[in-house]
Amino acid sequence: MSPTHTGSSTLKPYRHFPMASLATAIAVSACLMGAQASESSQPPASPAEISSQQTEPTAADYSRPAQERVASMTALRQYLKFKDEVWQTQRARQSNTFCFVQQRPDHPSDPEPNVWMVWLNGGEIVNMGWHLYSPKTLTKEDAKADGESLARMKSIKLATDVRETAQEIYGSSFLVERAWVNRLLAQCKAKGRTIKVAPAR
Repeated sequence: MSPTHTGSSTLKPYRHFPMASLATAIAVSACLMGAQASESSQPPASPAEISSQQTEPTAADYSRPAQERVASMTALRQYLKFKDEVWQTQRARQSNTFCFVQQRPDHPSDPEPNVWMVWLNGGEIVNMGWHLYSPKTLTKEDAKADGESLARMKSIKLATDVRETAQEIYGSSFLVERAWVNRLLAQCKAKGRTIKVAPAR
């Protein structure tokens, strides 16, 4: 004989959801899923779109570089000597002026600001990066190596690599807009370090 259950049942009564509420829940869920699918199917921003969101550098982005980030006199003489050997010129036998200006990094992930070297007599601009060209421990041999390294770097030639509008430089890895050049030269004159190299004897 089985025992008699005198307590109440532990099963909770079944709850009926109104059909209208159920339909609403399904519709909301479908909308959310559709929105998520639409968002995930959006293509990533193109480089052109990202570039269009970046602002052009202002005067506040430029400053006077520290002395150790500027090429030494020995390095600049070696720079001119190497240029003469490659291009069969005699620039080193003339007086030459260089200007150095520092620019804030374009992206927060960049480690250090860039330093631009403008060779005024030769009409060239070189991005020196953030290498220390004149530390206190610099030797004459190291300075000469720095000068030759600078001479081998890709440079912007003002006579051939400058265009008037942004449309003319689109897709190019070496052409620059004249407005950019004018801004850099103006900031170098206002805030940069100028070094004059006397003619080699």
